[in-house]
Amino acid sequence: MPIASVSGIPFSNIASYAGNAIASIAKFQGRPTSLYSQEWEFDNQTVILTSSGNGWSPNGTHANWASGTDACSDLNNRWFSTSTRTATGFRVDSNATGSSQTGPAGAHDGSGGHDTGANTRYLFAETSGSLDTDNVFIARMPGFSPADSITDSTNNLNLKFYMHGYGRDCGSLYVYVATTSTSTDSQATLLCRYDSNEANNTTWTRTSGASTPSSVNFNGNSSNWQQITVSLNSIRADKDDRYIYFVYVGTDSFRGDLSLDTITIEES
Repeated sequence: MPIASVSGIPFSNIASYAGNAIASIAKFQGRPTSLYSQEWEFDNQTVILTSSGNGWSPNGTHANWASGTDACSDLNNRWFSTSTRTATGFRVDSNATGSSQTGPAGAHDGSGGHDTGANTRYLFAETSGSLDTDNVFIARMPGFSPADSITDSTNNLNLKFYMHGYGRDCGSLYVYVATTSTSTDSQATLLCRYDSNEANNTTWTRTSGASTPSSVNFNGNSSNWQQITVSLNSIRADKDDRYIYFVYVGTDSFRGDLSLDTITIEES
C-alpha cells in the first residue's frame, strides 16, 4: 500500500525527511516512495555473432540475467518437452544482423526508430547454421519481488519491450514468468505468444495471452521497432522473486532473426 501520510501530513506534501529529499529516498518505513520502473538496454554488452555455442554471456550491469542453457532447468537443455531443440542464448549485435532480408537496421533508438551508432547494441536470434532448426533462444531477466518493488498493489504492473521481427522465416516468440531462476515450458506460466506469418510482410499475431497490440507488422529492415506491453498484474502481490523469460523458436531458414531491445518493468 502507498504511504498516505506521516504524522497527519499528506505524504505528497512532504519535500524532505531528516534532511533528505523524499525523491532521493528509495523506501520510507519499508515502502517505496516512487513508482517502480526498471529499464534494460544492451549497449554495454559485448557483440557476439557466432552461429554455434551458447551465445550471449551477460556481464556488468546485466550479470543477473541468464542466457541459453543457464536459464533452462531441463537436464537435456530442452525448454519444450515436446521438442528436441536445445537451449541457446540470444546474440548481441550493433547495426544490421549479418543475414540479408531479416533483422533490424540497428538498435532501438528510444522512440521506435533505429540507432546505427557503433556503440549501440540489441539482442537477436541468429538463425544461421544449425541454430535455425536445432535450438530455442532463451533470455531470462533478473528476479524481482513485485510486492516489495511497487508502491501500491492495486497499481498496474507491466512488462514493456521492443521487438523487430522482419524475415520471411521468423517463428514464434513466447514470454513467460516463473518462480525459479531456471525453468522450462512446463514449469513456467505463459504470459503471451506471438507467431509470425510470412504471407503478409512478416505480420506477427498474438495467439496466446492478453498483451497489446494484438499484431505487429514489419516490411523490411528499416521498419520501426514495435513495443509490446504485457500485464504483470497477476503477480503484482507476490513477495517472492519472479523471473521473466523470453523464448524464441525459429523455423528452418536464416531469414528469421527476431530482435529485442529496451525492456522495461513499470508500475503505473
